Amino acid sequence: MAEEYRWIEYFGSGLRANMPWWGRFDPRVWNKVDPWLDWILPSLVTIGIAAFVQRRSKVATSS
Repeated sequence: MAEEYRWIEYFGSGLRANMPWWGRFDPRVWNKVDPWLDWILPSLVTIGIAAFVQRRSKVATSS
């Protein structure tokens, strides 16, 4: 979602109406680290928590 706002700010003159449908996928918006961290970090945390909970529930049921 943040990539959409970056595109609007950098290339759309601050207007959402100026953004084409492909604006969120524009490679010019993805050239820094922070857009990648916007989705990679939450995904890794969620996967880590799910793995922890799943492993813990297997240990609890086998005891």
